[in-house]
Amino acid sequence: MSNAVALREAAERLGIALVAPLHGGGSSATTWLGTDDRGTAVVVKCLSDVAGLLDGHDLETFRTKPKQIAYLRDVAPLVARRYPRILATVDDVHWTAHVFERLDKLPLADALGLSGGDAGARMLTEIWGRLAEEGYSQRRTPVDPNRLWHSLYMDRITRRQWLVRENAPSDLMAAPTVVINGRVIRGLDRLLAEATDLGRIFAGAELAAPVHGDLNLRNIMTDPRKPEEASLIDPRGTLADWDPYYDLAKMLFSASIFDAGMAGGFVIERSGPEFTVFLKQPRDSDLMRCVELSLPRMATDVRPRRTKAATSHPVSHALLAHACHLIAEAANRLSVRQDEPMRRHNRAMGLLLFGMLLFDDLVERRGRMAPEDIEEHLNLIV
Repeated sequence: MSNAVALREAAERLGIALVAPLHGGGSSATTWLGTDDRGTAVVVKCLSDVAGLLDGHDLETFRTKPKQIAYLRDVAPLVARRYPRILATVDDVHWTAHVFERLDKLPLADALGLSGGDAGARMLTEIWGRLAEEGYSQRRTPVDPNRLWHSLYMDRITRRQWLVRENAPSDLMAAPTVVINGRVIRGLDRLLAEATDLGRIFAGAELAAPVHGDLNLRNIMTDPRKPEEASLIDPRGTLADWDPYYDLAKMLFSASIFDAGMAGGFVIERSGPEFTVFLKQPRDSDLMRCVELSLPRMATDVRPRRTKAATSHPVSHALLAHACHLIAEAANRLSVRQDEPMRRHNRAMGLLLFGMLLFDDLVERRGRMAPEDIEEHLNLIV
């Protein structure tokens, strides 16, 4: 059953009039604005059990979202209050729909773009600081850095590689080196092989309460005049303790490439072994500047408390998680069946090529013990 058919059936059962689709986020679920039987505006989000959905985006995960919020009421109640009320949930064998109260707020990506520069950076650090205090400081649990690196990041990439291999040029994966935007970098197989020991960057890491799990800048809603009252929407759907840097890197991912890439796509060309890739639609420079200015402070806000050294390299931890998000998301783009095939392939290949550039840069810097340069590194995305 398609999302559209499931959505209509869910709305009929719940007595909701569907008004207009809500776009953004890039998930496989369908989201609509509607009104209930009293005329109150609500948001309906529906997902059917279609073939090909990847881990973290499947129906089981979707059904766990309300459970995650309920769990946060116990372990991080101040964070739980930032989520909109769930007004109803309806389950069928092959689909689920959730109904939420509608928030009269802007996505943080839009609010930061309007504020820009230092003002936007202050807004972002204030919101992140409150989430760190209310949520990421809760249930801090030491974790083996190598286990964290492999279980949450490397394994997520390798589990999904079958889908990328079916669609990407084989030499991009298997060749010892490839050329992207004039830079000679490792092919993906070699890159992943040489990255197996990068868990040392996560030394001293701790897991925390699962505040969100997919914290892109459109899953935070705010009134720019009252950033302390920011809300969260659409959590991942997990009850597991979580790496705060995963969420921080999702915010960076949203600003650096995802929003612009999903909206406009990529221009990708190939000449022999050389690839050229760039964004069709420039990313929001004010938004990007806000995140770049804020990143060192935000990375420090969630470092482990049990040692002054904390995560030995908090910014590197965030940047490495960010590069992994690009490569893992490439496979997810291929699985989003409501997009037509050419669009899916374009978004996936753009994310993969830029993800490889970023990943290789971090591996190279780590190999020669060079410090990270946030602006230079992120400017590899053009």
